Order: sequence, then structure tokens, then C-alpha cells
Amino acid sequence: MATECSLAIIKKSNKFLFSLRSKEPFIKHFEFPGGKIEDGENPEDALDRECFEELGIKVLKKIKMGSLIHLYNNLRVKIHIYLIINYEGLIMPKEKQILSYLDPLDQSKKLIESTYRIINYMKLPRYLKILSEVKKDIISDIKSKNIIGAMIRLRSDGNSSREYICSAKEISSKYEDVKLILDAKYIESYQNIRYDGLHYTSQEINDMNIEKFLRVDKNITYSASCHNSNEINIANKMNLDFILLSPVLNNKYDISPMGWKKFQTLSRIANMPVFALGGVTKNDLEDCIANNGYGVSGISNF
Repeated sequence: MATECSLAIIKKSNKFLFSLRSKEPFIKHFEFPGGKIEDGENPEDALDRECFEELGIKVLKKIKMGSLIHLYNNLRVKIHIYLIINYEGLIMPKEKQILSYLDPLDQSKKLIESTYRIINYMKLPRYLKILSEVKKDIISDIKSKNIIGAMIRLRSDGNSSREYICSAKEISSKYEDVKLILDAKYIESYQNIRYDGLHYTSQEINDMNIEKFLRVDKNITYSASCHNSNEINIANKMNLDFILLSPVLNNKYDISPMGWKKFQTLSRIANMPVFALGGVTKNDLEDCIANNGYGVSGISNF
């Protein structure tokens, strides 16, 4: 059973409002305003109450961005994320806490560990394009459609490490508006490459000592491919930002697709957004969301 809380995202330019914790755990770490949902409350009511008690404001308009579950050692917390659009009153530290607008990219500030997952969640698009090799026509197609912030996973299937790294450099240098997800296994070769995330294969997370897994760069996403409940549970323990769950409708291997019913069952286990992969297209996004998924991913038809 997870403890549940509602958090308020209040932006000013490129900065977010944070509150400095004055007690353990995570003393002297900044966190988003908000707090625990009390008995009999729903997430929205808790958000409104916390904003008034902590900040002295009445929330007039908000958008629920979604929710995720974060594991803090032995504590399991379900976080409901709300973007505050409009409010009444002046923001004040009603509980005598320190409030500050901060840039999450500022490494000099200590932020509570779930912060980066929340920020990444809010920036996550609904479509993820997978490239197994660099094809100029595919890249040109993405550019011609002017997909702002398109997310691409460059997969190393069939490529040598040298070919893969060259392809990563080409995409990184030529297409700055593309969110580039690279395979984690070549991380030591990415020093001069701009990238937005690292991806682990299902085999890699199965072989990994997850107790030693660390977010070396807190400003990028961490994701993995999963095919069953065991791999999803590993991803949960790693507090990953999203997973690719496959095969859903079809695949090129001799593996039976799971279908939407099983996809829904497995997605409910995940603590993070789930992308459907395997025979799906952009037209399947509605079905994906209806079955507890977040987005769709693929190589062809994307």
C-alpha cells in the first residue's frame, strides 16, 4: 500500500517554486509544495488544502499532469502531480518554511530525489520513434513534420559500437529539437554527444545489480524495455522514468503478442509511464491510454 500525496507545480519563467524541508527525511532538501492526502480526501481536495495551509493561496485553476509511484528506501509513495494555472492571493511561507524559485538544472541545490522524475514526467511526449539505424529519409520526415520536441530512441541492433556512436553524434549535432534516447551500454563514449536519456534492454536490467544503480546525470531520463511483470518490478525498484512494454499487437519475432487486456494488467504494476510497443501506430494512442498506458512507440508507421 502506497502513501499518497498531492504536489503543486508553480512555474515562473523557467523556474519552479520549491519549499526547503526542515526535518528528516531529506532535511535541507528542496521539494515541491504539497503533502500527504488525509483520510477521506481525494487528491484535488488535498492539493487545494495544502496550497492554502503552506502557501496561503486559493487555487482557482489546475491541471492534473498525472501520477507516479516513487520508492524511498522502504517507503512507497504515490505522487499526484498538478500544474497550477491560476490562484488567488500572494504566495507566503505560512509554515515559516523557506520558499524559492529554482532551476532544477542547478546542481548547487539539493532537491528531493523524486523531483527529477516529476520534471521528466511533465516533459514526456506521447510518441516515441525508434531508429535501428540512421536513415536520412526518416530524419528528414521527422523534421519536415515539425514535430517539436520529438523523442527518438536510437537502438543499436545490428550496428557496431563505432557505427552507433557516429549515428548518435550525427543526430545530436544536426537536430537539436529532437529528444535523443541512447543505449546505456555505450555511456562511456558519449562525452561529446548531446543526449536526453539512457535506455536499458530487458536483458541488461535482468543482469544488473539494482542496488548499485545510480542516476549519474539527474537531468536526463532513464528507461528500459520490459516484457513481463518480473522486469517491470525491476524497473520499479530502479525508479525509472518510463518503460517500453512489448509485444502488444505484433512483433517480428516468434513471440505471441500480449494484446491490450494483458497490457493493461501489466501496466497497472508499473510505477511510471508505460509506452506500448509492437505492432502499434499513432492511431493506437487512444486504446493505449484507455488501457492504463501513457504513449505509443514503434519503428514503422511512426
